[in-house]
Amino acid sequence: MLQVLIGIVIIAAVIVGGLYFFQRITINQINDLQAAKQRLVGLHVDADLRDGASLSLTGESLTQFQRLQADYKEVNDHRFKEIDELADDIRHDVRSVNFIKVRQEVSQLKERVAATEKKLLIIQGTL
Repeated sequence: MLQVLIGIVIIAAVIVGGLYFFQRITINQINDLQAAKQRLVGLHVDADLRDGASLSLTGESLTQFQRLQADYKEVNDHRFKEIDELADDIRHDVRSVNFIKVRQEVSQLKERVAATEKKLLIIQGTL
């Protein structure tokens, strides 16, 4: 009887250790992705756009510049907030035992950060 009890305690300890390990890995991934987002904010594309706004652009150059401004505004106003909100949701959800949902959200966060980085680099490269 004592051996069964010891076995149950060991299994419970392994499960708790696995949950802790999963939470740590997920939180580290979230921190890395938010650091990547902060690096994107640090690109100072807004300063480049302000410099470009001081130029006397006309025709197609002006249209392209306005498109870049609109793209940056969308990234700055919406995508960065979505990334932060999703990261906060994952931080909250990681405390539960819904591994599948958390993994899907982490994948979604990775995709959003990658898409935002690609869009910002295109904007910066075009400027």
